[in-house]
Amino acid sequence: MKKAVSKNIGYPLKDWQTKSPILKVKNFLDKSQYWDKNKIEEYQLKKLKALVLHAYENVPYYNRIFNELKLKPADIKTLSDIKKIPILTKEVARRENMNLVSRDASKRRYFKAKTGGTSGPPLVIYKDINSYSFEWGSFYRWYNWIGIELGDPMVTLWGSPSVLSESRKHKFKKRISDALLNHMSVNSFTLNDKTFPALIKQLNKFKPKILKGYLSAMLQLAKYVEQHTIKFDFSLTAISTTSETLFPYQKKYLEKVFKCKVYDQYGCTEVCAVSYECAKQNGMHINHEHVFVEVVSGDHLQDVRAGKLVLTDLDEFSMPMIRYENGDTATLSDKICDCGVKQPLIASIDGRVANTIRLKNGSEVHGVFFTDILFEIKSKGADDIIKFQVYQEKEAAIEFRIEAKQELSKEFNDELKAALLNFFNTVNIVKLTTIPPGPSGKHLYVVSKLTQE
Repeated sequence: MKKAVSKNIGYPLKDWQTKSPILKVKNFLDKSQYWDKNKIEEYQLKKLKALVLHAYENVPYYNRIFNELKLKPADIKTLSDIKKIPILTKEVARRENMNLVSRDASKRRYFKAKTGGTSGPPLVIYKDINSYSFEWGSFYRWYNWIGIELGDPMVTLWGSPSVLSESRKHKFKKRISDALLNHMSVNSFTLNDKTFPALIKQLNKFKPKILKGYLSAMLQLAKYVEQHTIKFDFSLTAISTTSETLFPYQKKYLEKVFKCKVYDQYGCTEVCAVSYECAKQNGMHINHEHVFVEVVSGDHLQDVRAGKLVLTDLDEFSMPMIRYENGDTATLSDKICDCGVKQPLIASIDGRVANTIRLKNGSEVHGVFFTDILFEIKSKGADDIIKFQVYQEKEAAIEFRIEAKQELSKEFNDELKAALLNFFNTVNIVKLTTIPPGPSGKHLYVVSKLTQE
């Protein structure tokens, strides 16, 4: 009964409430996933040309860059011509800020999101309803790939939309939404040995078919289940992890504990819904109706099998992200998946390693927890942070390392420390001239000697 209500009322009602054609897009994607290479490339090129023309005419940053290079939208005649456009790095995106927002954004239906801030303070992103619809449409399509139908009971282990506070109004709206979608949301930032028994009871009552969310939260739950020899009153069809790199040994462990397949997916706040793993698990299918993916390396940025990810959201017009280098590295696959879907595959995401930090209540959180706190602090200062790193080697204690453009105010430091002391007994804020990169050469925003044990 709940499934039927969710499928026939809840999901259509969500489209109506958000004024987004997600279900319509999903029906389109169900067909386009079988297109041959020529047809999909024609579709991508049509979208790319429209995006580039819009960006040139309406986005200050792209208008300036094109003029400096004496480049015109008409010069983008093939998909390979996208390389004529400079790569957009995170540093440039932060510096340009509002210059990346379209002049006609106010006429579009958009909402704001923020990045996880893996190499600096959060970046505010404008997302319009067109991109949002393709993101969720592809997500719904992916459900079908792994044996999940709209309306099936789902549980998500995710962070609270606000770390420091959440309004009663938002909580009420979320409860109504979850009920209509046959969904249960769990704030992963509160998970610990004291809260797990109640969660286990909730799961047994709700009987989800899929458990999805932060990898760190999933591993924490699995460890508790294994240590206490817990037997669930239901059988999971799938587990899906996100936000942190899923290593083979972790996948094997989760499958052993929860007795179901674990599926990976990949995306980032700036360019969502990049790739998904299907039931055949030959890699992650690139969502190429929505995202144009490049993997590049070297000074001349030639195409390679393994290298830096460069992403273009083909549907985002409010804040175009063209050739965006998000800081991750990946390896492309030369396999052709026998599931029937024609999309190419990403073999692995290689450079998205995130440790977790243990709170004083025993919960384990990753870097997004701290970028959310920075985003919510009212005192000015977050924009001056170039990089930060949270270092932990003792229980309930952290060192919050900051690399900033200038000296941060006492007011900002005091507010940051007060916010962090809600979750730790000891907080030491340290200003560094430079935060050195990790062994892989990538900035590590979380370093924990506790969770590495």
